[in-house]
Amino acid sequence: MKEVKFRVYDKTNKKMIYMPDFVIAPIFTTDGAYEIVAMKSERELGLGDTDKYVPIPDQSELMQYTGLKDIKKREIYEGDIIEILHHDYLTYHKVVYCAEETYPAFDLEPVISDEWNSLQYAVEELGVAIRGNIYENPDLLKELQNV
Repeated sequence: MKEVKFRVYDKTNKKMIYMPDFVIAPIFTTDGAYEIVAMKSERELGLGDTDKYVPIPDQSELMQYTGLKDIKKREIYEGDIIEILHHDYLTYHKVVYCAEETYPAFDLEPVISDEWNSLQYAVEELGVAIRGNIYENPDLLKELQNV
């Protein structure tokens, strides 16, 4: 069974927060829609003296664990920037979740091939190493643009 975990980047304190250091919960709007957000207690956030859970201020999007690990056994999440070792060269990619109805999967940007673009294939067949992520290592995004 796939382990469901998330992380979130706290823009205020400039650090990545991993579960179980926060909980996730839906926040409903008046029109019935909802958004899933990361929450901590007011006490943990320094916003009060209660254990009432409130959204983490100035948070980025939740990033889901893919269920896969890189060659060093580190968990791969959405938003990670990875390098893939092809036979004689490296390529760099961002891990993204593709939420199409007929194709829910973790994919890579930029696309590797028209024939396949699955993160799982890259992990199992080629070898993947995490280089960083889009929040803590924004300089790595430049490498993606040069691919």
